[in-house]
Amino acid sequence: MRHMPECRLWPRIALSIIACTVPSAGAGAEPQAEGRDPAAESVVSLKVGVVGSRRNVVLEGTRLVAKPADRVTPFVVRIDAAYPHGSDWRYDLSFYGLEPGRYNVADYLRRKDGSATDGLKPIWIEVDSSLPSGAVAPHALELRSTPRPSRYRMWLVAAGVVWTLGLIALLVAGKFRKTWEERSEARQATLADRLRPLVVKAQQGELSSSERAELERLLISFWQRKLQLHDVPPAEMMSTLRSHADAGPLLKQLEAWLHQPRPEMPQDIESLLAPYRNIRDPESVA
Repeated sequence: MRHMPECRLWPRIALSIIACTVPSAGAGAEPQAEGRDPAAESVVSLKVGVVGSRRNVVLEGTRLVAKPADRVTPFVVRIDAAYPHGSDWRYDLSFYGLEPGRYNVADYLRRKDGSATDGLKPIWIEVDSSLPSGAVAPHALELRSTPRPSRYRMWLVAAGVVWTLGLIALLVAGKFRKTWEERSEARQATLADRLRPLVVKAQQGELSSSERAELERLLISFWQRKLQLHDVPPAEMMSTLRSHADAGPLLKQLEAWLHQPRPEMPQDIESLLAPYRNIRDPESVA
């Protein structure tokens, strides 16, 4: 009965020994933890051209925006969303690399207010080549001549050219036709047609100075050529025209309209213009 307490002490002794050995094992693990590189453990590995992302990344300071990328930028960063986080900001980031290498996302960000970005927490991204080990980059594409277009395409081009030329021809023809019609009407107009509006205005007392000069020029030059009065003095020529059977009626009536206060109104202006109806080109009258 005296040996029973001694037997019960053995489990307690074993537990004490185990308790002593556990701290020593933990102490032996501490040097291994101190030897780790925290930056290396936070590196994100990507392949070239593959988009990676980090969500809810808190960065100190004022709001950040992504730097604009150009054709030679090897690493591209986008900010998908930004949320206030106390005095700092929280971001959802996307990024991808165009060339193999190790990149810090913070190097491709800038402050929206233009202040410095010193002290930003680094976010390392390792971009590996997509080619397997030992493979080389593909050769540049060789420029080759394009194949000849098919007949269908050639017919379409030809039809388009013909349609365009036809449209241009119609427009040009319409313009020339209008001009030709205007010239034709001008050629068909007689001297009576040119005199009529001026004579009507003279009858109504609405003839301007320029229109009066034009009317006198047409009449006098026409009868001067027709009656061969080039070398006759003006006074004698006007006397001859007033007494002429065809030239006199219109000239005397015009003088009455222009100089008399209340001239006698003829019954028919067309009778005054009768000698001029068949004259289409007064300049050619001999």
